[in-house]
Formats: sequence, structure tokens, C-alpha cells
Amino acid sequence: LLEAGPIDVIALQEVDRGQDRTAGVDQARLVAETIGAKYWRFVPSVRGTPGIASEGAAWVPATSADDLPGDQVEPENAACSDPRYGIALISRFPVRGWRVTRFPPAPVSMPLLAPSKDGRPRAIRVPDEPRSAVAGIVELPHADVSVATAHLSFVPGVNTKQINELRAFVAGMPRPMILMGDLNT
Repeated sequence: LLEAGPIDVIALQEVDRGQDRTAGVDQARLVAETIGAKYWRFVPSVRGTPGIASEGAAWVPATSADDLPGDQVEPENAACSDPRYGIALISRFPVRGWRVTRFPPAPVSMPLLAPSKDGRPRAIRVPDEPRSAVAGIVELPHADVSVATAHLSFVPGVNTKQINELRAFVAGMPRPMILMGDLNT
């Protein structure tokens, strides 16, 4: 991860925290520790295991009650009471003014290609999940920069609506602005 040099800010999508499938690892914390970042925020999109219910997934949408207050950083020994899945924004530089927004899932499922047990692709209907975005003002040595990351829906039209909502979400933040993420567009 550090072969290319120091990483100052990193955005992560599809991040697990306390999931059995990733041995209970808090992936955002692990990345933050690896790059020596003291400032980071994990934002759950769902509580539980994401995916398709017939394949063992069971989740509920995360809410603002799952977030830290905007002026706090992740505690060093935060225990995860149940599995979470979401996004993270991580910085080696101080961050002030964390902001979070959430987007509801698309009201329809979409067919996607997925590998079957015999390895051949098959079309399955995949329900969408709630999505989220997190932003903060990173205090760099010579100037502040606003940074945001998001993971938007894969459903056409819904992701376009979400990107417009994302633009409104960051509209009042100081410039320059860096937007990272999986926008699925």
C-alpha cells in the first residue's frame, strides 16, 4: 500500500467492519493504521451483512444514530456491536467539520451477471442497498481542501439523482474540492 510513497488521504467503498466474511476486521481502521492516519471516519450504509437474502444476507439500513458527532474522530478502541458495511474517508492531516449524508436504495432490483457454482456467469436480480457519502475539510500545511467520498447506486437514473444530491451536499463546502468514490455512472 505504501510502495508509491506516503498517502495523505484515501477514500474507501464497500468497507467491512465486524463482518464474518472478513474475519471481523475493521477494514477502515486497518487502512488508517497502515498509512499512519489519525483522522478517519467510517460511515455504515447498512447494519448486518449486505447482499442477497437468499444467499444469507441480512441487513437493515444504517441511520444517523450509527454516526459519530461531526467533531469527533473514530475512538481507538471502538467496539462494533454488530457487523457493518459502508464507506470510509481517511486522512493523515487533521479533518474538521465531518459531514455525512445517506441515500435510500433504489426501489427496484436489477439483473447483474454473477458467477454460478460451476463458474459460468448467470443473471441474478440484485436488490440495491442504501448508499452514503462522507465529507470533511482536510487541513493541509498550506491550504484547506474539502474532500468527499461516496458509493452510489448501480441502478441507472437512481445514481444520476444521487449524484445531483451529492453535488448539493458538498455545494457549500470550501474550495478546492476533491470528490472520490464509486459513483457507478
